Amino acid sequence: MVILADCKFILKKSLLAVLLFAIATLTADFLQERWKSDPLTKWDGSGYYLYLPATFIYHDLLEMKFYDSLDKEYKFSPGFNGQYALYPQPATGRLLNKYALGTALGEMPLFFVADYWCTHVDSHYKADGYSPPYQMAIVFSNVLWSIIGLLILAFPLRRLFSDTVTALCLLGIGMGTNLLVYSTIDMGMSHAWMFLLVSGVIFFTEKLYRTSSRGSAVGLGLFLGLVFISRPVDALILLVPLTWPLQQRGNLRARLAFWRNHLSQLLLVMLAGLAASSPLLLYWKATSGHWLHFSYEEERFIFTDPQIIKGLFSYQKGWFVYTPLAFIACLGMFLHRKERRSLMLPVYWFLPLFIYVVFSWQHWSYGWGFGARPMIDALPVVAIALAAILEWALQKNIFTRALITMMLGFCIWLNIYQTFQYYNGTIHGYLMNKEYYWRIWNRMHVGDEDRKLLG
Repeated sequence: MVILADCKFILKKSLLAVLLFAIATLTADFLQERWKSDPLTKWDGSGYYLYLPATFIYHDLLEMKFYDSLDKEYKFSPGFNGQYALYPQPATGRLLNKYALGTALGEMPLFFVADYWCTHVDSHYKADGYSPPYQMAIVFSNVLWSIIGLLILAFPLRRLFSDTVTALCLLGIGMGTNLLVYSTIDMGMSHAWMFLLVSGVIFFTEKLYRTSSRGSAVGLGLFLGLVFISRPVDALILLVPLTWPLQQRGNLRARLAFWRNHLSQLLLVMLAGLAASSPLLLYWKATSGHWLHFSYEEERFIFTDPQIIKGLFSYQKGWFVYTPLAFIACLGMFLHRKERRSLMLPVYWFLPLFIYVVFSWQHWSYGWGFGARPMIDALPVVAIALAAILEWALQKNIFTRALITMMLGFCIWLNIYQTFQYYNGTIHGYLMNKEYYWRIWNRMHVGDEDRKLLG
């Protein structure tokens, strides 16, 4: 009966959020048809995806002798001299892909569909892993990841908040953040996939603490492992299950007692996590000779000089500038009912540390893109804070309720409008600054005179 009630909620209360997101993503995908004229397998997207053709078509994951010939045809990294993101390993003589392989696992189901189509249905397309059907598989993978991630996130949110708050929160996360851009325009990246995985971590965390079931423990371990092999830095999400509020109030001693009383579940989490992590560990061992390897060899974190202010507030890529809904959500860490304070523990522990680590990367702006794209991975946790402030506001007077509704609506409108600006090239993917930002405010097209303001 509980499952039926949850499904009824998904169908009735959050259907608007999911449908709007689906319509937006699918419309953008089909109208622009980027997969025909501008392959998604370029730069980072090429690295994340490379594991699939290398393993299942060319059967050469470790040396990738096929890479150069395909690079000449598809131009994985235009203007780059050499093999992009592939590092020779002196210890083994093999090539190591700096991008983790987890995203390829998410792309794998529809990759097989595309490969079957090219091999057995329509020989007009090359079965080379990069022809249009394979590109379209990446398109649909990104759309599905985001929609499934929203659906998964709905279940724990609904148990913690009202149906109305949950539906508004899903609508805000789906349409009011740059998750929309990375599901419609910059597909082929890892962020929509990470949104799904982190949503899964929260889903199984809530269920494990509520039911103590072994299935929940296995699910949590699997999702934690998939997070690690997709973007290792996102393994910080482990802080969420470690700090999740107990059903009864308690301190650290009570939490340790909880795990001591559920050792079998804890063991299942660890075993499932290790099993899910094994593909990347085996790949690192086979290529570098080490079980653990920092694959971004020439790049690094600078923890003594984090660019947090720029990462949050700069006009180039500031998270709060291009996703102001995130700023409103962060207020939810402090504006909530006192009895909800324990619910904020995972947010308190995870979000500040994640922000610190993300913006300690030497390339704090993370190259081309719209807004602070690595923060998409944290959106399921941010959703808890957003739901908290929505709940707080909706229980106040009519003025406060109207204000929070208008703010949510404005953030959604702004994000959709700027998504189209980014698609048109009005918002530059790297060189944004304050003068240019306000010059193009509420303008869909700009001229050469405007672009002179870009650095």
